[in-house]
Amino acid sequence: PVPPSIVESAFRNLKISSLIVLCSVAKGPMFAHDAVVVRTGYGEAIRTNSRVFWYDGSSKHIVTAPTSATGTPQVATIPGDVTADGGWVGYSAGGILFSDTMSTIDRLPASGGLYQSLVSTDGVDSATFWATSTSLYFSGTTGTNFVALPTASTGLQLVTTSVASVLWSDDVDLYWTTFSATSTLLTCKIASCAATTKPLFTTNCYVNGIRGEPNAIYWGTAGGCIAPDSTNLDNLQIWKLAR
Repeated sequence: PVPPSIVESAFRNLKISSLIVLCSVAKGPMFAHDAVVVRTGYGEAIRTNSRVFWYDGSSKHIVTAPTSATGTPQVATIPGDVTADGGWVGYSAGGILFSDTMSTIDRLPASGGLYQSLVSTDGVDSATFWATSTSLYFSGTTGTNFVALPTASTGLQLVTTSVASVLWSDDVDLYWTTFSATSTLLTCKIASCAATTKPLFTTNCYVNGIRGEPNAIYWGTAGGCIAPDSTNLDNLQIWKLAR
């Protein structure tokens, strides 16, 4: 069976009306780590058994609500003024991660407090962000990078000079596609990417999302692709390959 989080990669524009009330004040995505993803017309909600976080553009704060409550959830503000536009919001290692420009990534403790800058570099592509429990991966002008969480204490680490358009990692392997080859899935070992990079699979359409688990890697495709052994267009596909 395909995990629900994988379905998000292919059905990226799905709108769920039952979440619109909760999301109507949100600007940018909503996020909570290791969860099922549902996209709405107002952003991205990722549901866990505990809480969901998002950026409220009117108050310029990160806010949170429980996911287990029935009826109208009680929304609470995380102390700490996020004066910039929290255009991407993520959660990992006890902190809320957000990016408002193409050059910075910041962190706010989930319990509140002062936010700190994790990354300051050119060409940060928030569309590629992927957070594990220990690292945040993303592409920039010079390649695909990661920083160690929670504080980026070891600085910006370059994994590969290949600039990812979408990516996924489990801190052992990296999977990605590039802007120049959006139909080819690449992989490498994080510890020695230059020596281990190889094409894993080439499809005949645009890869628009990658997710994984210990035994398999999944990706969603779209963009007028043709199903294998067929002349019929199949615009949404979900692929699985054993690791």
